Amino acid sequence: MNWRERIEKNIAIVITAVFALVIGIAGISMIPDNRQEIKELKRIDYDCEYQDPTYYEMKDFLAFDRTNLNVGGRYVWSWYTCIDSANDVKRNALEKGIRCTGVIIRFGNAENDHAVVAFQTTDKGVIFIEPQTDEEVEVVVGMRYFKDNDLKDWVADDFDDTITEIEIYWPK
Repeated sequence: MNWRERIEKNIAIVITAVFALVIGIAGISMIPDNRQEIKELKRIDYDCEYQDPTYYEMKDFLAFDRTNLNVGGRYVWSWYTCIDSANDVKRNALEKGIRCTGVIIRFGNAENDHAVVAFQTTDKGVIFIEPQTDEEVEVVVGMRYFKDNDLKDWVADDFDDTITEIEIYWPK
């Protein structure tokens, strides 16, 4: 990474941190109503061959995929959202011949959803990934997504992040 890329990355991190602080102080949830963007997540598919990876192949792909570095790896409301991150990881995986899918997580608050990705690994089954950080996460109906996955600083304290529904869109 050259000096210009480092400066741009640091500026993005600072802007994101200030934005998150302002949103947090205001007590606003950082998850907008994004149901229209879900259509894009469902639509991404390619007419090419892709396969389910091994767990190691998935981790190797994530190590080289740079999506989690977009905007310093943080969500920027109304500009680069969880749907954008999920779309980018899915698109990049499919272009590499790795089957990956978008996952929509619905919460008790009916106006807000969250997007992650999943890989059907050949040796460890379905693995859910938070595309903004490349971390493995649990996604189970009834659990508290952000709080139980130690992502509680991503949303306001009063946000109901109880998973009520999970929609998975496997490519054909």
